[in-house]
Amino acid sequence: MSNEINLDNPIFAFYINIDNMSRMSADQHLAEFSRLVTYDNITSWIIPTQNGSETRVECVYSGKDVKSDNDRELVNIIKEINDRIEILGQSSNFEDFKINIRDWRINKIVDIFNEKNEQEK
Repeated sequence: MSNEINLDNPIFAFYINIDNMSRMSADQHLAEFSRLVTYDNITSWIIPTQNGSETRVECVYSGKDVKSDNDRELVNIIKEINDRIEILGQSSNFEDFKINIRDWRINKIVDIFNEKNEQEK
């Protein structure tokens, strides 16, 4: 893993609320979240927060030479990341988070299947 920031890619800051979590639970939550938001084409900064701070994501740098063709892809990445952050915020522990992610993925597959069926009609 490189310590250099790739300024060709957008940089996202993920503020993850870890209130009411033990150190071990927070470490597990952050490690799983980090695994879920690791992409080759973005840089992710994961910042644990406390004291009622909201869990959120911000694009702190849009990347070098961002063109309008990339905007749709960037919007889709932000939406997917926000969906995962929302699921993380609704989970009371790591096991609950895994169940919620599984359900979210199943729902995504069903939605894609239904969308394809509608297009074929």
